[in-house]
Amino acid sequence: MKDFFGAFSSEFLRPLATLILPGLLMLVPYAILAFYDLNEIASFTTQNHAEAVGAICVLSIFLGLVLEDIGAQIEQRLYKRLCKRDSKFSIGKDWYPYLKISFSEEPVGQRYLRTLVMRLKFELGCVPAALFAILGVCLLRPTWCMKIGTIMLLAVFGAYMLFEASESIEQTALVRLTLVDVVPTAPKR
Repeated sequence: MKDFFGAFSSEFLRPLATLILPGLLMLVPYAILAFYDLNEIASFTTQNHAEAVGAICVLSIFLGLVLEDIGAQIEQRLYKRLCKRDSKFSIGKDWYPYLKISFSEEPVGQRYLRTLVMRLKFELGCVPAALFAILGVCLLRPTWCMKIGTIMLLAVFGAYMLFEASESIEQTALVRLTLVDVVPTAPKR
């Protein structure tokens, strides 16, 4: 049983949450569109299930990496806005000093920060993924009611992820600031 739960360790969960899921969110409307509009794709996927799943996984990872880059740009803007709003945060106060810390024993705050960063990367990846998915849904041909409902759901989800990312950025900055304050700085050589 331990091996089963070991499969869901952070080494597996991190890329799943931060790359594959946002990539899939973006990809699904376009995959549906390709399946129904392009006979070659529909024929290939029905005859080659494993290859089609493999292609979708690879494409999801690729798109997830692109979304992660876009998310990093969003994070930078949100962090700059946080620094303007609250003077206790700045790259010089919480980010760069944190990067200089070398822990002999990992504090609980470090593990908590790792969890926060994984959640933040998921949130930041889902924001642009929801926007690109909305564009994909616009190209689909379901009923207008279904299309508008899906677009509204994606828009609410994207807005919620943006709000949560903003909160997560502040929380990660607070934890970094706490770790910087708690850990004594090494003497300069």
